[in-house]
Amino acid sequence: MNFIISEKYKLQNLLIIPCLLSAACFVQADEGGDDEKSFAYSFVAIGVENIHYEESVSQIPVTTDVTVTNPVLTTGGLYTFNDEWDFTIIAMSTMSSNISTEDWRINGGSVGNAFKDEFNLSSNHLQSNDFTFTTARTNVSLHYKFTPKWRWVLDGEFSYKTFKRSNFDAFSEDFIISNVVEESVSDLSLSTGIGYESGSVENNEPQLSFKMTAGLPVWNETTNTEYQGVVFKNQRGYDFELNASYYYPLYQGLSMGVFVNYHLSERDGMSVENDSFSLELPKNTLQATRAGVGFKWNFE
Repeated sequence: MNFIISEKYKLQNLLIIPCLLSAACFVQADEGGDDEKSFAYSFVAIGVENIHYEESVSQIPVTTDVTVTNPVLTTGGLYTFNDEWDFTIIAMSTMSSNISTEDWRINGGSVGNAFKDEFNLSSNHLQSNDFTFTTARTNVSLHYKFTPKWRWVLDGEFSYKTFKRSNFDAFSEDFIISNVVEESVSDLSLSTGIGYESGSVENNEPQLSFKMTAGLPVWNETTNTEYQGVVFKNQRGYDFELNASYYYPLYQGLSMGVFVNYHLSERDGMSVENDSFSLELPKNTLQATRAGVGFKWNFE
């Protein structure tokens, strides 16, 4: 009888061991999921953008140049699918548009000199005007995690930019300019690159983020109020962007920090022609540097 009880006791112990192991594995897997989710966060940031914009016209030897500074608001977050995939949604918009002065200059060289002689111009300064710039960007980014920190990033971004020109001061009476000219650009682009995310907002750790991407426009459309009914489509070019931020925990689930962003967008020139006119959308380069402060949170 004692032998039977002893064997029964041993059998029960053998059955309990895999059950305990299963429970331990379940707890460990669950903790891993929590660790992954602890990388997730939402954020809001406010800052200043410095925009430098240039246009180069091919039909006449003229280049424009302007720099404008605006306040910007950025919101979004990083969210976790599983151990391999994260994604981010980021929305950025100009809060108010400041006025700057855009200069139109005649290029140097023989072509520029011939242009000056044709219009009896004594200076390379052709025109100046007030200039404002506003933009709204929505970026959706998919992250494949090589490690919890290092990622391959695929970006899709839609942006809507508006340039407004007014108060023209032309140096030649041969140029007839409207009082206000507004140009609107809708742009959809795809980019890819690398990203880095370290630290947990939820676990009260410092967070360092970095992303570098490059890509191409897949669709765009440009209109100008001076030429009603004319639409420039699918202007070619490229995009390059750098993002970095550092946040430090204030208390459990909340961090405060700084960010910096650099964005370069270059678009080739293109023309629209019919029997009555020939219009050019000039080659243009837009460089934006943004910096500011913000908050990240994860209270789950």
